[in-house]
Amino acid sequence: MEDEIPGEPHFSVDLADFLPGLVLAYSCRSGKGAEPDVGTNGHFVGTRRQAKPITSVAFSLSGERAADFELVGQVVFAASPPLAILSAKELTGPTGAEPLVALNLEIRPTATQASPPASPWSDMSRTQVFKD
Repeated sequence: MEDEIPGEPHFSVDLADFLPGLVLAYSCRSGKGAEPDVGTNGHFVGTRRQAKPITSVAFSLSGERAADFELVGQVVFAASPPLAILSAKELTGPTGAEPLVALNLEIRPTATQASPPASPWSDMSRTQVFKD
């Protein structure tokens, strides 16, 4: 493992031990118009020993359990309001040159759409209405 230099813009996220069957893919760009640096579970993206800021990020889930989870969180670029993380959407500041200053990423189980229990009042063939 290389020696870490404080302030060098790079990151990695590793899910392999926590959520088997789920892969988090992520990318970032270091400068407007730069080629994206792409990684998955545990791979570093960004610059090392170049001191270039991260100016865009994107995240997406894949794997056999991807449908069971959703990405939630926010990113903040300098002098910009927080942006909600949306799966597979590249996020940048207003000009595309603002550096990333904060990242909050959560992976949550998707909310299941459970149907309410059947009610005898809903079945019109069994419901009788009495009038005076």
